[in-house]
Amino acid sequence: MWRLSARWRPSGSGIVPAREVSVEVHGWRRDEHPTVFTRIALAFIVRCPEVDREAVRRVVATAESQICPVWAMLKPGTPIEASVRVEP
Repeated sequence: MWRLSARWRPSGSGIVPAREVSVEVHGWRRDEHPTVFTRIALAFIVRCPEVDREAVRRVVATAESQICPVWAMLKPGTPIEASVRVEP
């Protein structure tokens, strides 16, 4: 399993006034060569007491369906699960 934690601290002029946004990525690869990813799990963590969880979920869904080229490239051959967690 692979893990990555990316952090973005908005300057205050973003759509979501979050204190912090993190993405945890877990990836599973097969043992045989080529060792391609067989599954990827993304956990979007937003730290903000006032944020609407449904709004964050819509942003993630829009990234998946319209914006992210990496997601579009990987999705046909690799199951990608996305979850959203909102923390105060």
